[in-house]
Amino acid sequence: MKKKLGIFLCTVMLCLAWAIPVLADTGPKPSVVIDFEGVEDETYYVTLLAKDKYLGPYSFATEDDVPAGDEPENVAFRKFYEYEDANGYHFMQYMRECSGTNQFEWGYYPPYQFKILVYFPEEDRLLTDGRTYSRYAFDSYYTVKINGDEMSVEKTDTSQMRMENYVKIGIKFLIRLLVTLALEMGIAAAFRFREKMQLGCIAIVNILTQLVLNYVIYWILKPMGQWGYVFFYIPTEILIMVFETVVYCLTLNRIGKEKKSIGRIVGYTILANVVSFVIGSVVAIEIASWLPTEIYFWEL
Repeated sequence: MKKKLGIFLCTVMLCLAWAIPVLADTGPKPSVVIDFEGVEDETYYVTLLAKDKYLGPYSFATEDDVPAGDEPENVAFRKFYEYEDANGYHFMQYMRECSGTNQFEWGYYPPYQFKILVYFPEEDRLLTDGRTYSRYAFDSYYTVKINGDEMSVEKTDTSQMRMENYVKIGIKFLIRLLVTLALEMGIAAAFRFREKMQLGCIAIVNILTQLVLNYVIYWILKPMGQWGYVFFYIPTEILIMVFETVVYCLTLNRIGKEKKSIGRIVGYTILANVVSFVIGSVVAIEIASWLPTEIYFWEL
């Protein structure tokens, strides 16, 4: 029975892996990050104009791509599309509303050379300095200062910022790991998995899966923006849950004195993953106000 269940779970795991689109270009990607000053109380959209026809999933906008409707995002899209640059730079269908965050990030196939274009919907005004900029490092940072119709752009030293970013990523990972371990250990005890070897196995598996999830979040999903979450995060969580189920079914009874049913092991794994996901989301929202970086609910 156990052998058949193990084969079945492995088959389900392989089917899920086959069904999820595989990203061949995984790993860290170059990025362009721009901080804005002087527009903290304004609503505005930002894009980078490029001469490229294609940039990964982004392409030169055509008339067929222009959305209809008076929604602010659609209006901004049309304004960027209609803008005519003297040097042939054009809109690549990537834009972000930067109100509140005052930061624009293009983290997935950003252009190597670009111009910065800002749209203020309340004034129906486009603003650019007309100058060409480029990625000068793997992670290129710029600061844009806006004063009325004047815009100045400066390069930002990346060494300190990259170190601070890695520290913030480490803090997020540790918080996520501690929350997950606390929840899963508590639920394991409720399911009578209380022996040291069993708890140690659960801890090791969770540390491993959290390392994998952390890598997926920061180097694959986050650069893709909200679509990365919608299409890949939930399937990744399901795949991890199936993996944990297979491992627990093959190990927990072998290292425990008191044998547990397969149904109990599967029930524990599902409940633990669901609870850690929901509670982790709530915790992420609560700590967003004091953690020294912006954090999305799905990052914890």
